Amino acid sequence: LISFSLSRSFFSDNMEAAAGDNSGDGTHRFTTLDSLVESEQIDDELICSICEDVFIDPISCKECTFMYCRACIEASLKTSYSGKSCPRCKHDFREQAVPLAIKSMLAQKKYYCIYKSQGCEEHQRFDAIEKHQNSCDFQQIVCLAFTECGTKLLRKDMKVHQEECPFFPITCEFCEEDFQRRKIDIHIKNCFL
Repeated sequence: LISFSLSRSFFSDNMEAAAGDNSGDGTHRFTTLDSLVESEQIDDELICSICEDVFIDPISCKECTFMYCRACIEASLKTSYSGKSCPRCKHDFREQAVPLAIKSMLAQKKYYCIYKSQGCEEHQRFDAIEKHQNSCDFQQIVCLAFTECGTKLLRKDMKVHQEECPFFPITCEFCEEDFQRRKIDIHIKNCFL
């Protein structure tokens, strides 16, 4: 049994960071047809009619069995003038799981990392990409040294930055307390007193 527990918010939040997109409309996608390694092999049945992109966490309408991304249909139902009706059949939308064949087809596709534009060349199956993206060296992160630095840089550059960051904690060799790099010299002078 193939499980799709990938989080729309994970992909939206990280794609906004990677691409600078802050649309916030609930349909922002980490995947696009261009992000697929095997884009020529996309079947129409794997495309959401709302966002017109590859499904993420697909569900279907119990009345007409038409499929949508979970986040897309939820956003559509919240903003629809006709209430909670399916955009296709116009009946009240009642959720139904999509066929395992669709889930299996999605699981076999390979995707580039969302940080491809920053230089990452990784591509993996859909069910493994979230784990990679959580620790991708090309993800932009913020130095949190004593929460004062705030420098934004790629994860792969963090170690070098921390060796120079004036706010990074340094442990005093005498009292074994942590101090910011910029304050450690003053502390050591007073630590002997």
